[in-house]
Amino acid sequence: MKPIPGEHIDDACEVIEVPLQKLDSLITQLEHGWQVQDFNVLYVNIEGAELQALRRAEETLPHMDFVFTEVNLASHYEGNPTAEELEEFLAERGFALKWRCGGFVPDTGYLAFTRS
Repeated sequence: MKPIPGEHIDDACEVIEVPLQKLDSLITQLEHGWQVQDFNVLYVNIEGAELQALRRAEETLPHMDFVFTEVNLASHYEGNPTAEELEEFLAERGFALKWRCGGFVPDTGYLAFTRS
């Protein structure tokens, strides 16, 4: 995700591109024989790319009973999802929002979902 130009980034800051990998792919690379079936909790805090990651976790999400995610309550990054977008996406996959709160960092919050 790119920061919104001129709002939250100093002109002297360097932009660094970070390669992405699907969560489903990362799970297959775990050491010591760990597999997706060994987990039932997912914590997602990736600076505005939470919905992108969840969209690419179609094989992982069915194994989860609890999803905890950060959400930007103000637009910090281009395309960062709203709480409503995260809730809608996860509801379509069998999760219900059970808890939300504002974060310790201004304009951020947290959402907790359980399997319905």
